[in-house]
Amino acid sequence: MSRRLYQLTLFLRGMVLPDNRDACFKNLAGMLSIIGSFCGLAYLLESQGVLNLGMVGVVSCGCGYLLYLFLLKNTLSTGNTAEEEPSVDRTMNKKAMTTSCVIAFIAIASCGISWHAMAVRGAAKISNLPQSCDIYANQGKWMQLNGCDEGPRGEEYRNYGISPVSTCSAQNSVFVWGWQEQQASSHCRFKQRDVKSLKKHLKDRTIYFAAWNADAGSYNAVEGKHQNLSAKIGDIKVEFIWAGYATDIVEAVTNLTLTNSLEDNLDLVVLGGGAWDRLWKYDTDEEKKALKSVVGELKTGIKKLKKLKVPVVWLTPTSINTVALPTEEKRAKINEDEMKIIRDLYESQDILSTSSFVIDGEAFTHSRVSESFDGVHYPHSVYSAGAQILCNAMDWLLPTPKVGPLRAPPHPGAMAHPLLGFMVLCFAAAVYNDVGCRAVLVYS
Repeated sequence: MSRRLYQLTLFLRGMVLPDNRDACFKNLAGMLSIIGSFCGLAYLLESQGVLNLGMVGVVSCGCGYLLYLFLLKNTLSTGNTAEEEPSVDRTMNKKAMTTSCVIAFIAIASCGISWHAMAVRGAAKISNLPQSCDIYANQGKWMQLNGCDEGPRGEEYRNYGISPVSTCSAQNSVFVWGWQEQQASSHCRFKQRDVKSLKKHLKDRTIYFAAWNADAGSYNAVEGKHQNLSAKIGDIKVEFIWAGYATDIVEAVTNLTLTNSLEDNLDLVVLGGGAWDRLWKYDTDEEKKALKSVVGELKTGIKKLKKLKVPVVWLTPTSINTVALPTEEKRAKINEDEMKIIRDLYESQDILSTSSFVIDGEAFTHSRVSESFDGVHYPHSVYSAGAQILCNAMDWLLPTPKVGPLRAPPHPGAMAHPLLGFMVLCFAAAVYNDVGCRAVLVYS
């Protein structure tokens, strides 16, 4: 087999690159023109939205048939001499030609069907999540995981993508957020993102949060309330703009749009709100109309940010623990039923459909609503699920990592010295000469 492959390689090399400069240039020009033509055809089909497996099969069969006729015609014409009959039809066996074309078509169809079957079953390398996964990003649930039992830990890992938890306590279990398993063909393999990979993906990024305290989650849990915050984590810059009301969010979006138009330093914006408007500015008909108008302005602002190629994420209000609200006024105005009205308002004004991605606050809080200690806020561990949903969405919101300025190469160590390097070269030269002399003596 090795000899046959070697002979075939030599034969093909002689055909493509013969011992003739003009023929070599001619063959190379032909190959480049064919490759360029196929690339142009692929670009044309992609621009028309018809680049699919069926079209690739049709183009392959058609171009292959034309190439087969071209080679057959030129081979027969060069093989015929002047004494032979001019009729080439006698030499061309139509039956053999048809058989060859059928075999080639079957081979192409078999390859296409097998590739399609592998694609349907998800037989591909694990890469970033595609944008089509946004409809599944909020589909998950909290799993009560016993860190001391390997059986449930393995089951949760296989079915929900939950990484191993090192907690092993005899008193209670831990809750870990996991996503529902999707079809392998969707390539939606959600997982808990670690700090190292996230820092690498978000290198040199600037992310803004414009929301009120509950939407900010654990970002400002240890900081003062109702104020702007700023943090720098390695090469990642994170800014939090306190925006309790819808008017504050619109103002923040307007300022960010103006700033990014001048400096182009904005990579992602996360927005959220609704509870404060319902609590303080949603009692009269005039206030309701005003809020609806402001939400419409917010929609326009989001569109402007997206035109600047800045992804916008909207975080819907989390579930409300009505019985835990501290005052009668809050229990009357921002209970779960009233907050549903606010969620529907933002959805009816196309805030959700206009945003690049939506984090469903209810998805990761409704099953743990009893843990909301004041009816609105949740422990840090609950907010971590929303953070993980956002981290997975970074794959399609910010698919291409930024390339920052090149770092200076590391300096040589303390033991590095030019004289030491010269000494090593001399030692290598001496060894080389010694080996050479020994070889000469052996052969002599």
